[in-house]
Amino acid sequence: MTGTVQLDGKNLTTGEVVDIGLGRAAVAFAPGVEKKIARLRTGLERQLVERPDIRMYGINVGCGDLKDTDISPAAFEEYQERYIKAHNCGTGRAIPVAIARAMLAIRLNSFAKGHSLSLIHI
Repeated sequence: MTGTVQLDGKNLTTGEVVDIGLGRAAVAFAPGVEKKIARLRTGLERQLVERPDIRMYGINVGCGDLKDTDISPAAFEEYQERYIKAHNCGTGRAIPVAIARAMLAIRLNSFAKGHSLSLIHI
């Protein structure tokens, strides 16, 4: 292993993705990224309580065909769980581990941008 790639949402290179996929590099969030994600998530949760009138696609309104359907605060967690289960499936043979690692690194790097507002402990 050649080291650790620091994911910051901006500077991930193709070479680093290859190294991560092939197990030649580990990944970690760059300093401050976890705090940024947690801060933004807290802001989103506060907004949902203080301003439920602001409609947010995939948060308090559905996705796709359900884009005009409001989701009640009581149903947020269940909706998110169902959404993930409905969209995380595949058919055919499993992909090679190296490709799965590379894909996960790219997704984590996208979380580092702070736009997905995931829970950091997931």
